[in-house]
Amino acid sequence: MTTKKAIESLDVIPYIFLVLSFSLIVSLFTYGLNFSISFLSNDVEVSDGPLIEKNYSFFVFFSVCVIAPIFETVIAQYIPFQFLAKFFNTKILTVISALIFASFHPYNFWYFMNAFLIGVIWAVGYLNWKKIEIIHPFWIIVSVHSLKNLLSFVLHLSLS
Repeated sequence: MTTKKAIESLDVIPYIFLVLSFSLIVSLFTYGLNFSISFLSNDVEVSDGPLIEKNYSFFVFFSVCVIAPIFETVIAQYIPFQFLAKFFNTKILTVISALIFASFHPYNFWYFMNAFLIGVIWAVGYLNWKKIEIIHPFWIIVSVHSLKNLLSFVLHLSLS
């Protein structure tokens, strides 16, 4: 498929929604497990993620929805796939990328597992988009990450 045809058919939009959907399903599953285990063990101290104050400032929103996706994509996908590809095969790179991404989310075991699984999905997406070369995969993953964080931010706001 030529670049012009790919752009005309907007192949990137279904991909973004597919990856975002998988990311949200993984998040709901792991958050559900976290809640169930917390409820059954009467453990009210289990963290459900980063502490976000009731005072939602623009700075918090900007950090969560813009800065974090860019920073984490650079560290977890761009750098490993740019510089470690000479030393490792794609399966190992995918695990390394996912572990790096998960290490930014150490709030509890289930949150870490959620981030690891999402990191795998996003690493596979990064590798697939790197082959197509229509839009740099960095911007695809940043967009998906930003959308996921935005949805999580809005959900967190509505539940608190």
